Amino acid sequence: KDPGEWAGSVTVRGGEHLRAARSGVLLLGFHLGPPLTWLMLRARGIPVRMAARFNQTGTDPRWTALANTGDIIPLPEHDPAGRLQALYRIGTLLARNASIFMTADGPLGREVFRLDLPGTPLVVRGGWFAVRRQTRVPTLPVLAHEEAGQIVVEIHPPLPDVAADVDADAAACRAALTPLVRGFVERHPEQCRYLAFPW
Repeated sequence: KDPGEWAGSVTVRGGEHLRAARSGVLLLGFHLGPPLTWLMLRARGIPVRMAARFNQTGTDPRWTALANTGDIIPLPEHDPAGRLQALYRIGTLLARNASIFMTADGPLGREVFRLDLPGTPLVVRGGWFAVRRQTRVPTLPVLAHEEAGQIVVEIHPPLPDVAADVDADAAACRAALTPLVRGFVERHPEQCRYLAFPW
């Protein structure tokens, strides 16, 4: 589906948190709710780029076109040098006041911490966390759900400022994210298929 076709069926809440940022912004998503949250934000006119594995970029012309324009930033799985280049590019874009969407969870990457949720914990990976610590840009959690035929994307207030100590920083992020994600799972358990059926 073309992102422009979503515009009428997508509602964005919490946009004031994004507008309040005076620098680049890291938008932190999760594999909860409907997929392609970043494209839904773009459908509502928010110029966000996405950094992810994007294994389908070579075969799907839609992803290839977005990669060619720089709107998606592939993070290679088995190419450490390519991954470093991608992370450098993300940092450069954030320094130029861009908005970058990354997911906190997924099947790959170093585990930073876990969120205690009803039924099963959610493993939070380290890519976004490293970017956040390196760039020190505001990190805004983003969650989306379906509601009465609409997709509601909610942008939450930023996580606490980066702490110098990495363990304290991880603990502060975990403390901030746990009630947000737990509340989402409790309100929308039927929209949390990746928790029930992980990769």
